[in-house]
Amino acid sequence: MASALGLLVIGIIAVAVVCIAIKIIVALLPVGLAVGVVGILGLAFCDNTCATQSEPVKTHVEKIDKYVEDVKDAAEDVGNKINEYVEDVQDAIEEIDEFDEIDAIKDKIEQKTGNIQQKYHQQIRSMTRQKPDVNLEDILPELDSAISVVVWAYCVASGDENFKPLVTSANDYEGHSAKSAHYSGAAVDFRIKDMGSLADRKELVALIREELGDRFTVLHEDIGKANEHLHVQLRSGTYDKTVAFNKQETTVF
Repeated sequence: MASALGLLVIGIIAVAVVCIAIKIIVALLPVGLAVGVVGILGLAFCDNTCATQSEPVKTHVEKIDKYVEDVKDAAEDVGNKINEYVEDVQDAIEEIDEFDEIDAIKDKIEQKTGNIQQKYHQQIRSMTRQKPDVNLEDILPELDSAISVVVWAYCVASGDENFKPLVTSANDYEGHSAKSAHYSGAAVDFRIKDMGSLADRKELVALIREELGDRFTVLHEDIGKANEHLHVQLRSGTYDKTVAFNKQETTVF
């Protein structure tokens, strides 16, 4: 970007210099013509009376000399202004280079942030078990913090600090409703049927709901059925329901 701007500036300066040269030539042209006319008139009409007519001619030549000096001064002034303009442009280019450096720094920060986020996601994933074909890769990053809370609550409920909850669905199963948060990578389901009595399971759900707060919706679904599960998702309105989240590609419905 800076190099393209530099070429543009050089072109502008070249055009400006040519225009100034043309203006100086046009300005000096009357001077040359006037001097030529004076010379021709002097050769054609100068005789014994030239001595008496020399004063007007001398005065005219002095005026021409002054005019030439004025033109030179004007040209020098224009040249100085061009130099000032070039310096201003160079300063602007340097500022643009600084912005490019800032953009490069931002890119590095985003890259490092992405790497840290990915490492954190892998760590969270390792704290759970997943049913076959469950896709935990393409969930929104915000869900990682919710999963960590769920893992902690399951460990407390089971009395086993190494307990790993079973993820039964994430951004995968096609049996969800058309507008399900699962398709946007905004929801995760956990098996809960084997977490004690119904009262214990309800207490576990209440603990998780309290810990996650208003940012997430926590539901205890299909109670008493084989598919009884804990559903955790980002609260409606905090994510885009029209986009199927994927780290490599996003698909708009």
